Amino acid sequence: MKLQNLVSRLEKKHHKKLDLSLGRSFSLLKKLGSPQDKLKNVCTVVGTNSKASMAFSLKSILNQAGYKCNVYSSPSLQSYTERFIFNDQEISEENLIELLEDVEKILGNDNATLFEIFTCAFIKYAENFKENINIIEAGLFHQFDSTNVFKENTLTLLGVIHSDHYLWLENKSIEGIIHEKTTALLNSNIFINKQVTEDIRDKIEKSLIKNTSNKYYFGKNFNISKSENGFVQYEDEIGKII
Repeated sequence: MKLQNLVSRLEKKHHKKLDLSLGRSFSLLKKLGSPQDKLKNVCTVVGTNSKASMAFSLKSILNQAGYKCNVYSSPSLQSYTERFIFNDQEISEENLIELLEDVEKILGNDNATLFEIFTCAFIKYAENFKENINIIEAGLFHQFDSTNVFKENTLTLLGVIHSDHYLWLENKSIEGIIHEKTTALLNSNIFINKQVTEDIRDKIEKSLIKNTSNKYYFGKNFNISKSENGFVQYEDEIGKII
């Protein structure tokens, strides 16, 4: 109950549960010593669906290759601790309480949504594992999401994008959603997952024209298909693997 009571108290730090803006996040991060500028190996996961699947699939691949990971995801199903994975281990409830209480003190009388507080707390704690790969799942959209606070990243995984959350958009269309999710993506490497329709994939490609990242599109630069006996075949310009 102590963690739930703390979260309930933090929810009162802003009168809105959702308020798309980056100002409060940058203000809190500055108070925390700007930890976002000290993290290396940031992998951003963006999309409407499949974000958690992509994040934890990437974690599994990296773990098999010998890398350790920190993972930030949302929402949680049973406990808020699920959202905070450091050094491949879910944070303990006691450590999360201590972390959030510390951030609460530093926030002081300033405003911040619960998600913004969680995000900034994760980034600050990740400083303890600087050599790890940081896999960070965006919340709503991306452009004004509190996870969009990094100056550079290693890659972006762009998942399925489709119509959702029109309530928060001026441009209430698939083009508006694609804009919010892609316009602020960093210039690095972007992997675009299979989309519901070719039309959406084409709109994403058009939206990313000015982004100078290396871009890898499902069906164009790489492909995945089911093989016999339940195997999966992956293919790209380098070769094939089953």
